[in-house]
Amino acid sequence: MVPGDQLPESKSRAEDLLAESTPALDHIVGDATEAYPRASGLKRFVRHLLFLKPDTLIVIDDIALDSAKQLELRFHPEEKTTREADGEFVFTGKKAALRIDPLTRAEVETDSGEDATVGQLEKAKDPLFSIRLRKTASAWRNAVALTWSAAGAEPVKVHLSEQGECWTFTSGGRAVSLDWATGKSDLRQVGNK
Repeated sequence: MVPGDQLPESKSRAEDLLAESTPALDHIVGDATEAYPRASGLKRFVRHLLFLKPDTLIVIDDIALDSAKQLELRFHPEEKTTREADGEFVFTGKKAALRIDPLTRAEVETDSGEDATVGQLEKAKDPLFSIRLRKTASAWRNAVALTWSAAGAEPVKVHLSEQGECWTFTSGGRAVSLDWATGKSDLRQVGNK
């Protein structure tokens, strides 16, 4: 997450808020607010990771600032690809396939390309291929699904439904809900795959 041109401070640390694991679901929550300079105006940057075992990771961000600014989230897959007609990015390798699907697309600009990077001691490194999501806002709740499969098979699709403060993600006969009010998740089986 990049508010304006403010990058995380090199010695800053995120705070772990939750780590729960079951045979079917891992839910990890971290707060990266303190990792960014106060001058950025960032008031909250909490990230939920929902791992629906064995093939789906949902990345959910809750971001708040003191005023509307351009925000950017980046994902750095190993290989380059182009955006599919349906808005997803699909990567097919020799052994596996990966789908990256921005699920909350309203008022979000999505593109991809090379981005300069900086390593330790502020030394420039080779550019990285990035999938970039941008939005100008003072608050942003965003979800991106990453699913994978063996090469030759299609990674499962994830569907998002929003009902008030509850977001439900459905994938491959499973549904996991995130309650924004409590920060808790709930996994259940649903209909046919």
